[in-house]
Amino acid sequence: AFLDGIARHRIGRGKVAQAIQWGAWGDVGMAATMDQAMRNRVQMGPMPYFSNIEGLAGLEAGLKTGVPIFSVFKMNPQIMFGMVQGCDTVDQCFMRNFYSETIPTNIAPTLDRKHYYTTIRMSRGPYKDLPDEDKLTYNYYVKPKIAEYEREWGDDFRKW
Repeated sequence: AFLDGIARHRIGRGKVAQAIQWGAWGDVGMAATMDQAMRNRVQMGPMPYFSNIEGLAGLEAGLKTGVPIFSVFKMNPQIMFGMVQGCDTVDQCFMRNFYSETIPTNIAPTLDRKHYYTTIRMSRGPYKDLPDEDKLTYNYYVKPKIAEYEREWGDDFRKW
């Protein structure tokens, strides 16, 4: 979370940064030493391992986007679709909203408190259709505060 935040902050200040959220590499590390039964279990899960070639291709694609944060992972669609359909608990609602830009979800069945974010998210439409200035938390919340502080204190951090 810190690297994601610092990457967004640096991009917002006109500097270079990218944070990568990695999925599970399958050819190296702990995954390479697992027994076959455990490897099969992971491969049948929602996010199976990816090969070194797939990981490097994901890295290259992510770096080309220029976005402050990107993820590289492999997804098992049948299982992921099943995971995001439930909305009975707060955890299920969180999962629905977290993956909503990747996996289509149903509308909120009620206006209960646990469905507030789903309702707001769906009323705004897909993230990709939002104006650029509303996409980053930095632009929406932080940037106005920084401008206010810079007007008040200047750019001399010792006064802060």
